[in-house]
Amino acid sequence: MFIDEVSSQDLKDITSEFIRFEKEQGINRFLVNATGINITASLMDIYYLPNRQYIEEDADRDGRVALILPTDKKQKEYVQFYETVCVNRGWDVKAFKQRQPALEWLLADQ
Repeated sequence: MFIDEVSSQDLKDITSEFIRFEKEQGINRFLVNATGINITASLMDIYYLPNRQYIEEDADRDGRVALILPTDKKQKEYVQFYETVCVNRGWDVKAFKQRQPALEWLLADQ
């Protein structure tokens, strides 16, 4: 899936799609390439995901999400905010500058 501009509704829809995929396919590790992303959602929309939507939709607590950071400073801050909120709520999410370390982390301890 490729999306370059991400609204609040996009965040909700993408999150639901990942959770559905977890449940139907049994895959709970995801690599998200956010290098060229343009997040138009608010920080509160981002905060909502791990604090409510993950719980309401019963996301897998054993899942992992690796994020490849955007190059744009503001977009990087949004992604790092998401990472922090997730980690603070007990979700296994980590941001990386490069793809290879992200893949290694995703595949570790399988």
